[in-house]
Amino acid sequence: MATPIDSLSDHQALLALKLFYDLSPDRVWEGGRKPSPERIRTLAGDLQDEAPPEYAHFLELLLDDSPDAADAHARAAFCRMLLSSFHDSPELQASADQAVATAAQPDMCIDPITGTFIVFLALAVIPRIEKGPDGLKIIPAAGLESLLKALPPVLSAAPKEIIAAIAARMGL
Repeated sequence: MATPIDSLSDHQALLALKLFYDLSPDRVWEGGRKPSPERIRTLAGDLQDEAPPEYAHFLELLLDDSPDAADAHARAAFCRMLLSSFHDSPELQASADQAVATAAQPDMCIDPITGTFIVFLALAVIPRIEKGPDGLKIIPAAGLESLLKALPPVLSAAPKEIIAAIAARMGL
């Protein structure tokens, strides 16, 4: 049975992940404050510049906001994976559900910096969601070094669609 996350179109899945960031309460982020969009864009740019060559295609694919159907589908599959993991967390479930419901509305459009938010949420959030005395906390990576260390586990968790899109970009 398809879940609301599975039912999102590719464009809606991309938007839902950005909306999750927008809708997530500050209290679930370390220090009670989420990083600014400017900080996220800076970290994503630094990450792309400094990442080892074996991760270049992965980052390029996630950061590329072009409407290429194959790449958009791969990015959307990755977004669905992230949204599902947020939905599975009792503390983050309401934000994930609201993001999915909002993105599913017919009049929603894609934010031009969605790729940056995909990379940030994948690398800064997935490895660092921790249970603390005040509930679940999203702990963004402190900087470029932390993001670079997060690449291997995130890439290994990537859906097969994103791996296939990377292989296609590499001509494999």
